[in-house]
Amino acid sequence: MKNWLLVLAAASLVVLSCRAGADAGPKISSGWYLPVGLTLGGSMHADRPNGFVLGAEVSAAHVDVDSGFWYGAYLDALWDFGPDALRFSLGPEIGVGVVGLDGGYLAEIHGRTYKHGFQLRLLLTFSIVAVYGRWGHLFRHPREEDFGELGVLIKFPVPVKIEPVKWHRPPQPAAHGMES
Repeated sequence: MKNWLLVLAAASLVVLSCRAGADAGPKISSGWYLPVGLTLGGSMHADRPNGFVLGAEVSAAHVDVDSGFWYGAYLDALWDFGPDALRFSLGPEIGVGVVGLDGGYLAEIHGRTYKHGFQLRLLLTFSIVAVYGRWGHLFRHPREEDFGELGVLIKFPVPVKIEPVKWHRPPQPAAHGMES
């Protein structure tokens, strides 16, 4: 229980310290970005100790500001202090506005044991801060394991290729007295 209090306190400090408002955070234009950042959270395991999660993540994402649609791929690596295990995952990500979903291959190294599986993560993104919930499934001999994570991502979007602004010109009226 003490670990969860630490996780909630850390997440609250991060989220509450972010300035609210429509103009907060970096200004985003349509284009490709390389968001890089930090993962803070907590893990929940049925058969192993729950723990604090600390890691890093990088994505390659395309954002269309007109529609709010975004897509790309991510790679993350984190240390779960509960079972003392290193986990990493990679796969596609997709979203509209503040809601996103990613999923893909999951691997865990615990001591000399390597496990693999898959994960799904739901994200609520607010500028550079995203709150997430992850479900992971590891194939494990003699039995499989599911776990959960709740946490915060702090990612800074590095522009890679920004698209020109689309200007929509109204139709021009026909010129008078110019008939041939």
